[in-house]
Amino acid sequence: MYKWFRLKNFRCFPELSIEDIGRVNLIVGPNNVGKTALLEALFIHIGPSNQTLATKLNAKRGITSIPLSAQDIWGSLFHDFELDSPVELVGGHADGTQYTIRFRITYPLTTIEMQKGVEATKQPSDTSEMHIGEDIVFEYEDGDGIKSRKMSITPEGIKVEPAPGANPFPGFYTTSRQFYDPKEYANRFGQLKVARRDHSVLDALRIIEPRLKSLSIIPIADISTI
Repeated sequence: MYKWFRLKNFRCFPELSIEDIGRVNLIVGPNNVGKTALLEALFIHIGPSNQTLATKLNAKRGITSIPLSAQDIWGSLFHDFELDSPVELVGGHADGTQYTIRFRITYPLTTIEMQKGVEATKQPSDTSEMHIGEDIVFEYEDGDGIKSRKMSITPEGIKVEPAPGANPFPGFYTTSRQFYDPKEYANRFGQLKVARRDHSVLDALRIIEPRLKSLSIIPIADISTI
């Protein structure tokens, strides 16, 4: 469980630090102050072995079609679209462990730059076409050292290296944009009741609402809902 979380150069935040995180937390604020951005930062942080989570954020915001360039795909993750400044996400857990994720954009070198040994960090001026060779590089640091992963723009699309792995700790992120089928959820809950495992759902919900007594499946018209 998180006890504190800090981020730098992510979305609308040049820097942000949150201390004393509890088991249940309420984030309140007007529109466009970064509530969703904070949850997105946590979403990326819980999956250090899955660099594709950063790209999935576009779909969760309703953005499904974008040009294949680093600026268009990942630019919004960086504060003020400053792609030259890496993002850093650091979280501390109740057991005293600490995990850090840093990511940055790299660009292909020209022949002259390669001869001069210039580092590939300069952003190309034209972002209207597919930019082959542009990468987003992730570095994950824990007690065992630093591990690197990346996604690259290729003629076939986005290439992921290495393949995403399992998360070191469980987590789930959802948004209000997603559509929920009440019939599907009623079926899932019904299966839990048949297996006498519905208490696990109740126990989780009682953390948020201790007064909750029970859940029932009720048919409304031709749809069953919880």
